[in-house]
Amino acid sequence: MAALNHLVPISLLGLFFFFLASPPALACDAGDRAALLKIKAGFQNLGKFTSWNESTSCCTWYGVKCNPHDDEGRVTSLYYWNDGGPSDGLSGRLPDELGDLPFLSSLVLGNHPNVYGVLPLTLTRLTRLSFLYLPLNSLSGALPSFLTKIHSLTFLNLSFNSLSGALPSFLTQIRSLTFINLSYNKFSGVIPPEFSNFPALRTLALYANNLEGEIPSTIGNLSNLSFLYLPRNSLSGSLPSFLTQIRSLTFINLASNKFSGLIPPEFSNFPALQALALQDNNLEGEIPSTMGNLSKSFLPLALLLTGNMLSGNIPKELLAANWELLDLSHNKLTGDPTALFAANKAITYMDLSFNKLEFDMTGIEFPVKLITLTLENNMITGSIPAQINHLNDLLIFDVSSNQLCGIIPEFSNFPALQTLALQANNLEGVIPSTIGNLSKSFLPLGLLLSGNMLSGNIPKELLVANWETLDLSHNKLTGDPTALFAANKAITYMDLSFNKLEFDMTGIDYPVKLITLTLENNMITGSIPAQINQLSYLRTFNVGNNQLCGIIPAGPVMDRFDNTHFFPNKCLCRSKLSCL
Repeated sequence: MAALNHLVPISLLGLFFFFLASPPALACDAGDRAALLKIKAGFQNLGKFTSWNESTSCCTWYGVKCNPHDDEGRVTSLYYWNDGGPSDGLSGRLPDELGDLPFLSSLVLGNHPNVYGVLPLTLTRLTRLSFLYLPLNSLSGALPSFLTKIHSLTFLNLSFNSLSGALPSFLTQIRSLTFINLSYNKFSGVIPPEFSNFPALRTLALYANNLEGEIPSTIGNLSNLSFLYLPRNSLSGSLPSFLTQIRSLTFINLASNKFSGLIPPEFSNFPALQALALQDNNLEGEIPSTMGNLSKSFLPLALLLTGNMLSGNIPKELLAANWELLDLSHNKLTGDPTALFAANKAITYMDLSFNKLEFDMTGIEFPVKLITLTLENNMITGSIPAQINHLNDLLIFDVSSNQLCGIIPEFSNFPALQTLALQANNLEGVIPSTIGNLSKSFLPLGLLLSGNMLSGNIPKELLVANWETLDLSHNKLTGDPTALFAANKAITYMDLSFNKLEFDMTGIDYPVKLITLTLENNMITGSIPAQINQLSYLRTFNVGNNQLCGIIPAGPVMDRFDNTHFFPNKCLCRSKLSCL
């Protein structure tokens, strides 16, 4: 979901290869060379501009591209995307001498957090400039009106800066603009109605500002618009049905605003739509049955409605549709969504969690391309079908906080699995030994089985595996789990509390990255080893209600926790005196 909220519809990799393609060796224009050297001198920290050497043609310098079709060596592109940290990039204000490159058509200076100040007025001299790409800097102030003098500009990206003030309607004087991205700044006020006067505009991205009010109806006149990104503002009112006038729209993101009311049935009338993101608003009522028509597009489609107040059954037209990404979580939806499931469906991401859905999972046939399946906090019954093992691409499987019963199937064929969450159900029987194979994934893995009725010993294959998060608490597990502990294990969260585990803690060597270790309500004996004070990351710890004895080792870690984290125990004490 965050992917859509942070999507910048341009490939940085493509930019890199386009602007750094090595041109033939050219003589460098003397005026351009002088301007470049002044630009270099204008920054305090030079980054890769330190490689600019007067003994070579400026057309061979890092980030400089000259026109290969003439013999004058005029600089046409300047590119420096900082792929290191702040200390690796440029620092200082944008030099006025940027305006002394009269043939410059493309200027890319991005990810330089120590480049600050306002856009220099001298940019108006760049009468050939079509591509202005200055994101992830620290530019500030209002957008200057002199930008309208750059009539050749087609691409404007000033995102991830600290620009402020109202969105200026004068931008519409740049009739050639096809791409505007002013996201992640501090712009406030309303979207100007004049923003309809961009005859060539294909992308409008204004997300993560302080914009408010309704989307002006004139936006419906942007007949060439393909990408509309307005999330993370304070836009309000009803969802604008007039957007359906823009037949070319392929991506609409209105997430994380204050839109209210119903989803208009007309929102199905986007013939080219690939993604519709309406999550985290105040939408209510039922999902219109017409939304199922969106998936009739020949393109992969994402529908994101999470975090609203939608209610009623999911319409059968939507259930039967073929989505690639579907998120209906955190609403008040009811009914049986099993028509969403079929092995031949193309869906890769499905999140129906935190609703009131009721169905029996036993006979479900999951779409085989699923990567994420999240169904937690519903009223799902039945058992987990063994067909789950056919989902070779699965990364996340979460069915926690439902009413599932039966045994855990043989989870074994998941080479990329990151999270298996089955907690807070009515699962019983032993943990299958094949679950230990899950940790052979190259990715960090979380295994969450708490709050069931699992019994028997924890299988040795699971104990020796390398987890990042392991929660087996609130079950009926028995035996000795000490093979879980080793200093070199990567685990950060371990909860084995409220079981019937028996082992001597005295010689335990704890994983050094542990943040949470919860072992209360077992039958643990021995004493707490002094090595526990080497766990500098430990923030949650509890060994109460066991049979521990001896002195709690004083030190920077154990001293963080009061007596409620240690007692009651058989004969544990804080000091020799209190043990007497």
